[in-house]
Amino acid sequence: MGTGQLSDRQKFRFLFRLEISMICGQMKLTIGQEELNAGLQSVQNVVSTRTTLPILSNVLLKAEGNSLSLTATDLDVTISNAVEAKVELPGSFTLPVKKLVSIAREMGGSQIELEVKGSQCTIQCGSSFYKVNGLAAEEFPPMPDFRGRPNSRWIRPRSSPCSAAPHMRCPQTRIGMC
Repeated sequence: MGTGQLSDRQKFRFLFRLEISMICGQMKLTIGQEELNAGLQSVQNVVSTRTTLPILSNVLLKAEGNSLSLTATDLDVTISNAVEAKVELPGSFTLPVKKLVSIAREMGGSQIELEVKGSQCTIQCGSSFYKVNGLAAEEFPPMPDFRGRPNSRWIRPRSSPCSAAPHMRCPQTRIGMC
């Protein structure tokens, strides 16, 4: 067996570990503070402060390859962004976005370590250490698949009673996606 090849046992152990990490909610990554803050800033505004579904107060974190994908939704609008990260153990998990934003802002170091075990995420940076409870990624609403579709664009309906006077604020004006 060559140096670049894995034995069947090594392949099995890797796949088993990956499967267990996805079932048990395990994930481990290191990310720069600036990257995490930028990613969170781009998705946090879609999250409502008052919601009847606790999962909608959370951001979905999905670590794979060399990136961390952050997704937030209010069921009408979904925003997703990917930032560079060093992923040691791929997986996905959700955390309260407002809490995560405040923690990420307060961190004093340059590299933040996130480790998920079960329903708890440990966030560590330098001497700062936090434990935050989250929810399983499976509870997060599914995101629509836009692959293969032509570019989306935003339009303003022309049938609006305020289209002749754009300087006036009109509650009937809606923005749609086609």
